[in-house]
Formats: sequence, structure tokens, C-alpha cells
Amino acid sequence: MKSTKEELQNYWDDVKLHIGFPNLDFPNFTNNQIDTAAINMYTKKIIIDQEFFEKVSRYCSEEEAFKAISAHEANHYMLCPYDLKTLILLDFEATKINEVAGADLANHFEDVIVNLDLIEKNLDGINKIYYDLGETSSFSETMRGLYTDLTGLYFGMKNEKLINKEILKKASLIDYSSVDKDSLRINIKRFVELFAPIYNSSSNINKHLNYNDYSPFEIAQSFKDVVKELSPQEFKDVQNYVKQKGILNCSGIQDLSDYYQAITKKYFLKIANKEITRVKEEHTLTEWDIDVSSNRVDVFRSNAKFYPGISLAQKSKYVFEKEMQEKEEAPDALLLIDSSMSMTDPVKEKSNAAMAGFIVADFYLKKIKEVAVLNFGSRSIIQDYTCNRKKIYEALLKYQYSFTTVELKDVVALTSERKTDVYLISDEAIFNYRALITLFEQNNNIKHVSIIGVDSDLQSCSNKIKRYNLKSDKDFLKFAKTEVKNRNEGYL
Repeated sequence: MKSTKEELQNYWDDVKLHIGFPNLDFPNFTNNQIDTAAINMYTKKIIIDQEFFEKVSRYCSEEEAFKAISAHEANHYMLCPYDLKTLILLDFEATKINEVAGADLANHFEDVIVNLDLIEKNLDGINKIYYDLGETSSFSETMRGLYTDLTGLYFGMKNEKLINKEILKKASLIDYSSVDKDSLRINIKRFVELFAPIYNSSSNINKHLNYNDYSPFEIAQSFKDVVKELSPQEFKDVQNYVKQKGILNCSGIQDLSDYYQAITKKYFLKIANKEITRVKEEHTLTEWDIDVSSNRVDVFRSNAKFYPGISLAQKSKYVFEKEMQEKEEAPDALLLIDSSMSMTDPVKEKSNAAMAGFIVADFYLKKIKEVAVLNFGSRSIIQDYTCNRKKIYEALLKYQYSFTTVELKDVVALTSERKTDVYLISDEAIFNYRALITLFEQNNNIKHVSIIGVDSDLQSCSNKIKRYNLKSDKDFLKFAKTEVKNRNEGYL
């Protein structure tokens, strides 16, 4: 390498200016014979293989080669996949389409996005990275043809006859400029579907680092973020994907209840005891000073004299006292959740009703109270009062796919021996709703009843019953948050 360290640093400064000042350190050169450059999407470290750099430098100046290679890796950080979470998510989507070639093709898809963006920004040398990479094959030549069609630049075409024109035509129609999560997940599937039939591993260009390059902690943190982007079924698929990849999942998210806790956690109420600050004014008598207003002189104790150092004046002192707001102790909680056929199956789709139950349960568990669950449909599935979060969550996720009836005897049994707050979560009319309301009103052990989502014209409810009518499925979350916030105002 002829360029000095100072010259390379200047080149790097130009790259950062060109693509928006990424928060990245100067790239590290290595002799690990990886024959590529790569960026760790968690640590944000760029490495460039020395031999790979020299290979690209045959077709351009060292300045152009360094800028092109480092800008390419930096743009992965800036544009796509921009973090380890998205990298895992895109690899997963690609692997669903093709288990063998999916992850490699995902990297090619990401490369197309970042390269087109850099060329659009008039950064020279990007095409020259591809002059001498990979064997000549239908895949490599079709990829070079795709780049040429989209940019008008030469990408080192070796044999134009190897281009699959049908794939090239369809691949050119993909919108590589759309980098929002939904578009990425749709477009990568289309890309893999098109190129998988002609892909062979020997033609892989610029393969990204293996997952073994990331620590278990890095994987765990990113997996927690990935989960929030997935449906329950996709979560199961990702679980299988990471196992097949040999990725150690230390995130603590192992099953459906863990998944729901992860996606609901942002809605949990943060609880802090409120303090009331009271200000008390204390008065003392001191010798009067000429600088103090004469209005403060105690005329009676100073014998109606106004003599500095002799007369006495009132001095005020403000004392700030903090005391805990008076609240009653929270009772235990009983959650009645509908799992009839009209409700969303929590296993197949995200269930806002189940998430509402998680929000309520979390609130009472934080209050060091016990929670019971009555999951109702054609029968009662009961989880008795417990502080075991896992058991509570699992009971909330049961699905019966049946009609909607609440067994009153089960409600009586769960409320006969302790004070409780009751939460009823359902999306439509319950067969024996009037009888259930009567039970709530007459049961002195039930302190408060929060009815979230039941569609009913029943108006005569006592003051201890609060009703929330749904306008959309998302209202389950909205009303659950509102109600636990209201309950927190009055509970220790």
C-alpha cells in the first residue's frame, strides 16, 4: 500500500462527509485472508482485508478503492441493514424462501441497495469492486447485468451470454430505494425467489460476517428487538431459524408467553410512590436591622421603639416537608378473558386482548399482589391466585374457539374469600352478561370492576363498575393502560 495513514484518514473523512457523517471509527486493515470487507452491525467496526484491497486497487487508484470499499460498508450501517436486528430479520425472511441460499442472497440484496444509493450520490469506484470478484456464472453475470441496467456503469461483465434475461427483467422492477421495514421484508422475498434458481455458493460476492462473530450478548439484545417486529407465528419460525443457524439465544425469550411479554413491555405502567411537598412558614424574633422593612418590627415587644439592634423584628423561615400521599392498599386481581371464536387467536396473530391482560397483570404483580385468570368460552380455564408471572401469562394465552359464556359459580369461587379488583376483557356480548353484572354489583368482596370491550346496551351499573366500549381492536391496549393508571392513583 502506497498511501500514508494520514492520506487514508483524509479519504475516510471524505467518505463520512459524502454519506452523512456515520458514527464509525476508521476502518481496520487485516491479513485474515477473508478476501472481502465487512462491518459488524452491532459493534459498528469495519474491517478490510489487505489482499482484497490490493485486488480492487488494480483497477483504480488506492484513494478510489479505499473510498469505494469503506463507503460501501459504512452505508450498510447508514442505510441497510443498519443494525444487527434488521440483519437477522432480513436473513430470516430470505431463509424462509430458500434455506440453502437465503442468507447469502440477503447479503446481495443489501449490497444492491447500498451500492445504488452510493452511485446516486456520485461516489466513484463502486462498480470497480466487482471487476474481479467471484467466478463467472449465470448468477454473477446476471447480478452484474442488473447493476449495469440500473446505473449505466460497467461492473466487470465477463460473459454476457450467461445472463438470465427473464430474471434480470423482473429484478430490475424491484424498488431498491424503499428501505422502510415493510418494503425491505417484501422486496427481499422477491429478490431471493428470483435469484435462488441460478445461485451457487462459489459465486458469492462480499459475504457478510458469520453470526459467530457476534457475542451471545449482542445476539440476545438484537433478538429482543427482532421479536417486536414479528407476529406470533413468525416468532416461532425465527426460533427455529436461530436454532438451525446454531445461534445461541440468550435473550430469555423462549416461548409464546415470553414473546408477548417482550412486545407488551413498553405498555407496562412505571410505578413510583408519589410524594406531596408541603411548605410550612416558621416565625422567629431577631434584632431589627435598618435594612429590614420597618413593617416587620414587633411594635408591642419593642415598646413602640424603632431602634436598630434593640427593637425586635419578625423573621420568616420556610420549611419544606415531604410526606407520602395517602392511598389504600391494592387488592388482588381477577382477570376474566374471553377466548371464544370472535377473539383473536394469540398463537396465530398478535392479540391485543391478551396484551391488555398482560398490562393489568403486570400492574398488580408490581404491587406485590396475586392475580387469578378465568379464561372463558365453552368452559372455564382457571389459573388460581398466584404471583407466578409465567403461569398467569400462559393462562391469558389459552384459546378455546367457542361460544361466549362465563360460569358464574367459578367467579363466585374466585371472589368469595378475598378482596379483588375484577377486569373483564371481551370483544362482544356475553350470553349471561346481565347475571354477571348483578353478581359484580352484589359481591362485597369485589372492589372495582373494569369492563373492557363488552358490547352491551346494559346501562344500570353501580359506581364500582367502569365500562370501556371498543371502537377498534387496539382499544384493548388503550383502555387497559388507562384503567391501571387510574387504579394506581388510588393505590399504595
